[in-house]
Amino acid sequence: MDEQYNIKDESGDKKYFTQIPNIIVNHSTAYEQSLYLVMKRLAGEHGSCFASLNWLSKKMGVDKKTVTKNITKLLDRKWIKEVEGKSVKGGVVRQFVIVDLWKINIKEYVSGSQVPTKRSGSIIPVSGSIIPVSGRQTDTKKNYTNNNTKNLQNKKVLRKKSSLEGKDLNELIELFSTINPTYERLFSNKTERASLERMVKKFGKDWITRLIEALPRIISQPYSPRITTPYQLERKMGELKSFIEQQKLIRTSKGKEMFNLIK
Repeated sequence: MDEQYNIKDESGDKKYFTQIPNIIVNHSTAYEQSLYLVMKRLAGEHGSCFASLNWLSKKMGVDKKTVTKNITKLLDRKWIKEVEGKSVKGGVVRQFVIVDLWKINIKEYVSGSQVPTKRSGSIIPVSGSIIPVSGRQTDTKKNYTNNNTKNLQNKKVLRKKSSLEGKDLNELIELFSTINPTYERLFSNKTERASLERMVKKFGKDWITRLIEALPRIISQPYSPRITTPYQLERKMGELKSFIEQQKLIRTSKGKEMFNLIK
């Protein structure tokens, strides 16, 4: 006959939802967490619940030996406790109680933000339990240092790339100082920088540079497009082209000069 268990929840939680203390998540393996969650959910709905070893194994997706092994682990940790067996028809059923860990959890994990484990598989003196096996032993301090070093190196590479591109963009933005008294605000404006990047990608930096340098003379002419920012230059590129072509057709010295500057 399949072994039966009676599970009670004395943690003080309400019905119809399951709360797991951070101490469980931070100091246990996936199998232990799974078993604890299943047992707590079953007991939480009715205060006490029967479950067979076969049912628990199916619910966790593991074999019966794994369930039995992890029940022992939870008992060793004192996250559950076994009480006097309950007599039922056909024999005695083992009874387990979900231990109330909330006071310990609140003390050790304020707002759930603290994870003070130097190693997985550490001793938790407050709960009075020893974790003999809790998965892979990991030196988190060493891993943190290595990961932090890699992140800093990656950031330096990205910063180096960004600084080269930023230098080119800043040089182009500086050219707007002759037609825009408040050109400084363009440096931090993402929209303006994006417009410059697109134009440089499409036309090339040299061509865009010559065009911006020619803008003071172009916009000083009657009926020319009003352009004082990179975004306006990109948006009014068609108008600017038409205006310059019209100036060429007039065949004035100024028109020819402007056309030659950007053709």
